[in-house]
Amino acid sequence: MMVVVVIIGILFAVGIPSLMDYMMNSRILAMAQSFQASVQQARTQAILLNSNVDIILTANPATAANVGTAGGSVSGPNWIIQAQPNPNVTGNTFIQAASYTFIDGTTNSLDAGLLGLTGANMTGSTTGLTFTGLSTRVEFPPAVPVIAPTQATFSFTASAMAAANGQTCAQAGGKVRCLNVIVFPGGRSKVCDPAATAAVGDTRSCN
Repeated sequence: MMVVVVIIGILFAVGIPSLMDYMMNSRILAMAQSFQASVQQARTQAILLNSNVDIILTANPATAANVGTAGGSVSGPNWIIQAQPNPNVTGNTFIQAASYTFIDGTTNSLDAGLLGLTGANMTGSTTGLTFTGLSTRVEFPPAVPVIAPTQATFSFTASAMAAANGQTCAQAGGKVRCLNVIVFPGGRSKVCDPAATAAVGDTRSCN
């Protein structure tokens, strides 16, 4: 009987950390892919509407009530897609609205460490992105004169609580596959693994 108890204890000791790593990797991947899908949606909407469209990181709920007023936050964990207002309003009340128009929003109520060991964090190099009707980007927030944007990087990692319990990124020697979403000045985006090598042909690499 004691042997069985010992074996079960060993299996738990080995299996639980692996299960937690798997859950964290899955959560990070899901959040990164969700954000990239929203980036692509914002770019597509800009083309369809022939108007500037933003995707804004915010700590506020990503709802229509917060469109145009949500404070930007590089740590998200939510994001809003909105069409910018046009002061030269015409009969087309959607494309050239006098105020911001809500297109879509994602509220990650289970992230930012709210689930402790299974939470994922995001950190952006900017609080938002702006796509034009030509599918390219301009600097966010809008500047006059228009400034060419730089490459934007959004990192997805384990929550602070999870990291404190040993779930650190692979590039730091841990077992968690942290990911980046890179958005290039031309508008193209990709999900990549900062721990992947820069070898030729490795599509996971961020380089």
